[in-house]
Amino acid sequence: MLSRPAFSGSLILFAFFLLALAIVPLFPVGSAPAAEAQDADAGVSDVVSDVMIESSTRSPAAVSRYEVKFKTPDGSILNPHTDFIGMELHEDIRVPRGINPAAVRVKFENGDVPRNGTAANVELVDNANPRAPTLINIYFAIRGGSDAPLVPIPGGADVTVTFTKNAGIRNPTEGGAYSWKVWTSKDTTPVPAQAHDDDLKEAFLRSSSEDVDTGLLVDREIQLSKEEAGRGERITVIARGYKNGTTLAVWRDANADGRLDSDEVPLCDTAVLANDIGYCNFTISVPPFVADTGTCDAAAEDSSGDISPALTCNLINARDGLGDTSVIYNEDGGAVQDVDQVLKLVGRVKASNVQGPGGNIQVQLTDFPQGMVCSVDIGGVPVDLDPLRVGSSGTLHFSIAVPNGVRLGRQSLQVVVHEKGCDNDEETYSQRVVVVITHPNTVVRIIPETVLPNQRVSLSGTGFSDESGTTIERLRIGGHDISPTRINGGGGIELSGDGGWTGSLDLPIVEATMTPGVHHLQLWDSQGRNGSVEFTVPPREISVEPVWGGPGTLVTVKGSGFPARNDNGSSFSIVIRYEFEGGGALATAHTDAFGAFSQQIRVPLNAPRPSSNFLRVEFRDDDGRSVTTSARHEVPAATVELSPVSGPPGTAVTVTGSGFRSFARVDEMVIGNIDVSPGTSTTTDANGKFIARFVAPGIGRGNQSLRVSVAGVTASGSFEIKESGVSPGNATPVAEAVEGLLYALQVIFHFSDDAKTWTFYEPGVPGVEDDGSLEQMIAGETYWIQVSETVEVVLNGRVRRLSCLEGSCWNHIVW
Repeated sequence: MLSRPAFSGSLILFAFFLLALAIVPLFPVGSAPAAEAQDADAGVSDVVSDVMIESSTRSPAAVSRYEVKFKTPDGSILNPHTDFIGMELHEDIRVPRGINPAAVRVKFENGDVPRNGTAANVELVDNANPRAPTLINIYFAIRGGSDAPLVPIPGGADVTVTFTKNAGIRNPTEGGAYSWKVWTSKDTTPVPAQAHDDDLKEAFLRSSSEDVDTGLLVDREIQLSKEEAGRGERITVIARGYKNGTTLAVWRDANADGRLDSDEVPLCDTAVLANDIGYCNFTISVPPFVADTGTCDAAAEDSSGDISPALTCNLINARDGLGDTSVIYNEDGGAVQDVDQVLKLVGRVKASNVQGPGGNIQVQLTDFPQGMVCSVDIGGVPVDLDPLRVGSSGTLHFSIAVPNGVRLGRQSLQVVVHEKGCDNDEETYSQRVVVVITHPNTVVRIIPETVLPNQRVSLSGTGFSDESGTTIERLRIGGHDISPTRINGGGGIELSGDGGWTGSLDLPIVEATMTPGVHHLQLWDSQGRNGSVEFTVPPREISVEPVWGGPGTLVTVKGSGFPARNDNGSSFSIVIRYEFEGGGALATAHTDAFGAFSQQIRVPLNAPRPSSNFLRVEFRDDDGRSVTTSARHEVPAATVELSPVSGPPGTAVTVTGSGFRSFARVDEMVIGNIDVSPGTSTTTDANGKFIARFVAPGIGRGNQSLRVSVAGVTASGSFEIKESGVSPGNATPVAEAVEGLLYALQVIFHFSDDAKTWTFYEPGVPGVEDDGSLEQMIAGETYWIQVSETVEVVLNGRVRRLSCLEGSCWNHIVW
């Protein structure tokens, strides 16, 4: 009996030994398990410190990467599995319903090598109130190595928790500062996070009506439709992060202080929408805008802490009804003009064309920054120029001579301004304009001046070389050298003794001759003299008539502005394709001397109904590339229309069908369960339409469906059968009822819905008493009557026309 307790005690000691072995690997090398146990028992009253929050983007409503840093209290150890890092996020910070632990990274530094890991679990504390802050508990998994066991976070460690973009957390839609608090399971006192950058906090304080010194910072930002634009251009301002339901005022904040000063000009105003975004438009004018970005980098705080730069910055700012403005802050610490909401007013250069070299070009500068015009070049060749000053007006007029080295034709003229003088190679401003340099006295004419690809035009020129044997050596359009076979019928052009010449040109089919607008033809003679002439290319267009139609219908495709047939009669072929998903049709056509054509093409019978399809006109240019112009064609669904749409039995109803195949028979026309088909004589026309008629049968009251089938395509309509107005049930002996038909009557059939039986009446041969089982004609009932010829008689008080056509002599009536 005494040995059993001794054995049990040994087991207990052995169990504690195994437990100690299991616990020891959880601590870093050199840590003291005893101290850790003491810490766990005693509890820690210190709170986390140095809490910082930084996001990868401050744009409103943007998914961001968030980096939260803090220091654990001295002596506080956070164990894996059991301890966690807690966070409270402002209710306007958008957090998904669940966060993948792999999207959250956790690391710490404690003077040793940093330890990295991820979240082992991310708990989002459920809260029934959607306007309450979001509570997050992060259990961490940090290892000392790839195969090492989990390690705790020691006291006094610098911890970084990173929510990657895959975590799906979004910034609030309204700009400002939003609380983000941190604690640990060892102490539940939340500590607010601070922004990581003091300069950024200062920028937010200047732009906000409230204290925004703590928490996650979200911008009120301005986006411009164009960051560089010239005078007279329209700019759209998109302002995000402003208070919804208030009025947004947009202005040029020349001193970047966030206040609309008396000498600053309002640009536009608008209402901020429910998504905290406002849209506003204004036109650039001078003033208030100044050349380039203006002076924006001279900002400096005075003794009062206010911004006091020179009032020249083209900064676009906006203020909502709460007095909050955009946050003026450069992430990289650069000048204010580097932020996106500074508009750059682009200067303009105007220059006259000239005959040169040696000719003078008149140059006009508008909206340039102040400085010195230190250099001008034409086509890369420097112009001999004394420095000129651009004053505060931003305008300057001057004249330059074209240097001898400038090539003839279209050349780029560049003006360079040095804001700090010609001896300073930094801060320069330049703009370009295209000028045309022609040889003195050379004139080129083209007839006609509006031309088409492949068209033969007449050319003439004067002022070229008068040396004997000179020829027009080279012609060029839009960077394309023209083949000699297209020049003067392949025979070349020789100049006369006075430098004049005439010839013809079959225009090439290249980009310049196929692009609408004004283009230039350049040419050179064999002595180097050149000239140029402008010509206009009209747009290439096609039209489709009609723009909709059913399968089998003919469509007329008309085109203009296509390559023309030469005057020598050589035609130009084009291909027309009708394309739909799964098939199409093909046709060819030839353009006339004016680049026009008209060609019919049939809509394929298997075109889907309804469908939106394309008609494409295609040809190939001189390089073999396909050039296509397209237009749409609609295939509507088949329809039937009834007139009238209601009436009693016996009403004559006209059925108009459309959208069917052309020249197809109306196979079936059924109302209710009665076949009222018009027979083989009814077909659709070339446009897929038909008109047919039937008599409303007595098949019950209310709406009845009419089903029409043509060549496998079915459409339906509705007809309402009303009371006939004739007292139902009135009976008349059959012989008396139809005596007006006389000899034309062949036989009458009647079907009883109640008895489900057929009865008939057939006028007997004289002397034979049995005329059939039909004895009476009853008002409101339907009858099939066969006649031997077409007759018109009064039956039951109504004029009836019973027809007989090509052997089809049955008539369906309501008595």
